[in-house]
Amino acid sequence: MKVILILLHFLVFISCSKSFEPDDSVPGGVRISGKIVFASDREDDRRRQIFTMNGDGSGQTCLTDGLLDCCYPVFSPDGSKILFTSHTTDEADEIYAIDLDRTHLVNLSAHSGDDNLPAFSPDGAFITFTSTRDGNREVYVMNSNGHDQTRLTFNPAVDHSPQFTSDGSKILYFSWDSDERTYNIYMMNRDGKNVQCLTENSRYFQTQSFVSDRSFNAYDLMPGISPDGSAIVFCSYDNQLKDYSIYMADINGQGQRLITELGYNLAPFFTPEGDRILFRSHRDGDYDLYELNLDGGDIRNLTNDSGHAYFSQFSPDGSKILFNTDREQYYKIWMMDRDGSNQTQLTFGNYNDYHPRFQPIRKNESAR
Repeated sequence: MKVILILLHFLVFISCSKSFEPDDSVPGGVRISGKIVFASDREDDRRRQIFTMNGDGSGQTCLTDGLLDCCYPVFSPDGSKILFTSHTTDEADEIYAIDLDRTHLVNLSAHSGDDNLPAFSPDGAFITFTSTRDGNREVYVMNSNGHDQTRLTFNPAVDHSPQFTSDGSKILYFSWDSDERTYNIYMMNRDGKNVQCLTENSRYFQTQSFVSDRSFNAYDLMPGISPDGSAIVFCSYDNQLKDYSIYMADINGQGQRLITELGYNLAPFFTPEGDRILFRSHRDGDYDLYELNLDGGDIRNLTNDSGHAYFSQFSPDGSKILFNTDREQYYKIWMMDRDGSNQTQLTFGNYNDYHPRFQPIRKNESAR
């Protein structure tokens, strides 16, 4: 019996040789169902790889050992696959997919130029992404298996950060003019037709760092879409105030209104209920996470601590917030309750962990 137990221990060790265990428990004592995916530079060569872990931070396992730099992982809507971007040996970014059990690693985009920033349609049938394969960054769409890659935008500006609307019928993205240093938000049908500028009567400004694919800032200009699909929220640099502000508008771009005061306010997202907005602000000396009402009132600081905090995602049930912070020198993954309480560190060590995302709750699981 003792020999058998030793053998079982050895097999478990081998199967989890890329596993890292934390000490703390899940915030608030509530177990988070499903996995969390993230990128980490903890490997020897400091190239980021894709990892998963349980909702309490246990069972941290590398999925992509051996690939070049990997970043921005996202789950498929059914939670069975993970999309991510990896830098390849031909000095280009490609979009990969891998099953949750580390099988079926596939290069989906497999094309010259940089292919990155992938996003699934709500039904998981399509993936929108950006590519420089035709010389300038444009928006593309492909089937979830990588087939039928189709270019959707055709203009000299940089088209960036596409995402599907909540019903999957349209794609939102922003277009950045490097000469004018301005950007506008656009919406089009899933097939690229009926392109509409949502900020046509305004001039919004940004800097080059906010269109970098290899930093947290890559998603700062993405418009947040309300849960019911009726409104968007976005940020802009005010040339007169020399500050970043957050605006809200109807989904067709009408009714634009300013909802934040001074403070370098960035990366706005609607809360799951759609009645408040979470954003990042530098108003108190570090980038912290804040929430406010849709009219700009009742502002609450959720992460009042040293270091910078970056929002990642609300938990599938809406009760938790997943975020990154460097309050312990390195960027680590933390979780907290919606009101900012019970802040708990999930990853540890002298390396950086980035871009955490929750595994979606499958319909048959949510019905239990």
